[in-house]
Amino acid sequence: MVSFCYQAVDSLGINFFGTMALSKALLPIIRPHGRVVNVSSQVSQMAMKKCSAELQARFRDRSILEEELVTLLNKFIETAKAGKHKENGFADSAYGMSKIGVTVLTFIQAREMEKDSREDILVNCLCPGWCKTDMAGDKAPRTAAEGADTAIFLAFIKPKESQGQFFYNRKPIEF
Repeated sequence: MVSFCYQAVDSLGINFFGTMALSKALLPIIRPHGRVVNVSSQVSQMAMKKCSAELQARFRDRSILEEELVTLLNKFIETAKAGKHKENGFADSAYGMSKIGVTVLTFIQAREMEKDSREDILVNCLCPGWCKTDMAGDKAPRTAAEGADTAIFLAFIKPKESQGQFFYNRKPIEF
């Protein structure tokens, strides 16, 4: 089994920092009426409940800046390496923390696109559900196609229909 500190580095590196890096490369060149669909997970909601009240408030604050989010998630990685993430208010799920990052990044990006001069660029995220994949195995109840349905829905969402929301089964859900 992989130690928690490696899970934290890998999960945050791929899910959060990878999404952020790709976004930084693509958001400047996205055309008007473009759609950004980030893949999060409802595991983020479960992880959020295990964070301290102070961290929950910061992550849920719709005015949080990207720099603060990065600082918080780097602190999670550093405290996970030291085995002190829980006593610093973080959840005990590296995957969940990475998906909190993706969800909050979505809210930040949506806010930034509202100020952008390009017309109708919408940014949302979704949970595809537990899908049959190499990672999840055959016990997962959804097919990959079922998991992709909401992503496709969001890619074609109408102008101004939704901005900065977290979706599951084509419907916005609370974070």
